[in-house]
Amino acid sequence: MISEKTLFSWLIFCIAFPPVKIIVNMSFLVFTLILVLKWSKVGYKSVRLDMIDKMGILFTVFIFISSLTTKNQQAPILTSLHFNHIYWLGLFVYLRRIPQEFFPILVKSVFYGLVFLSFTYFVPLPKLDGFVVFPVIRERNVFTYQLVLLVPLAVQYIKGHNWQILFSFVFTIIALATDGRTGSVLVMIGVLPILISHKRILVLLVLAIVSILYLESFNGVLQKAAPRLYSTLSSGDLKDDTSWLYRMAMVQKGLIIVRENPYVGSGLSSWRSYKVDSGEMLNSDVFDRIRNKSTNWSNISPHNSYIQILAEQGYIGFVIWLVFLTAIFFKAWIIYNQKKVWVIGLLTMLIYLYVISSYQSSITFLILALASNRKL
Repeated sequence: MISEKTLFSWLIFCIAFPPVKIIVNMSFLVFTLILVLKWSKVGYKSVRLDMIDKMGILFTVFIFISSLTTKNQQAPILTSLHFNHIYWLGLFVYLRRIPQEFFPILVKSVFYGLVFLSFTYFVPLPKLDGFVVFPVIRERNVFTYQLVLLVPLAVQYIKGHNWQILFSFVFTIIALATDGRTGSVLVMIGVLPILISHKRILVLLVLAIVSILYLESFNGVLQKAAPRLYSTLSSGDLKDDTSWLYRMAMVQKGLIIVRENPYVGSGLSSWRSYKVDSGEMLNSDVFDRIRNKSTNWSNISPHNSYIQILAEQGYIGFVIWLVFLTAIFFKAWIIYNQKKVWVIGLLTMLIYLYVISSYQSSITFLILALASNRKL
């Protein structure tokens, strides 16, 4: 009979390599098999829930409440995303309780998942609609989000400090090759503890940073490798950055939504269907560069997980989410501060969620669970 460890390795691989789907998300199917296996072995056994578990449950329950009670008539009452939140909650509770012996399986599955994901991002495989969808992540932000959260874990699988350094550089180059700015910087931060632990590498790293900032030849290399990051570093003025202005415009949209739906928000999955007046949203001179663009403002991603939660779940849901995150951060930083790899993944995730709307994913709840797991 197949073991829980085997299923666990498949589960983590499918989370690290998320586009693999057979009818539905593969990680959900594997997680269901794990629950069936555990039930067949030990029968039904209640789990002792702590405050963090209860805050996760409260946030999930409130998502359903907000969709049922919102004043927004366009809000969908039930969607697949509602049930995904139930799955992510179950995944979170399970992963918070995996034992230390699962750690080698975890980092191995993460490593190979990221290797496959990186390969198929740059060399997409065939796509067969209706049955099997091979990994074809074309969205830069989704790919870099995976890198930001999982690279610190993946590098732990590598044996030998020199090999860890090598793969840290490889994953950093992969992140730069996506031409993502915040994601690339956060991947660098994620591998920094490994790099600075070696004095010679630390010296080389400082020289490389100085070279990039001050030497024209290295500037040319960075400009070709990551032009968006180079442009931001060289100009230093985000007011000239169209991408950043769109993100700020979405913050304004979110504030308008929560002003009209203050307590329970506009409901889950209602962001794109919620219409706001573009004149009210772009009433600052800061937006002069994008005000006259022929843009469907309702169809733009929020690009900010915090403002999305505030808009869709209102002040009540937002406070519950912040308490949930704060409790996990307190556990990871204050109580379990020896787990630097969890703290790094958690910190970079909390930063990146400000510029990307990807909190609704298995990988987010994987990192949150590991950061608050006292057994690992």
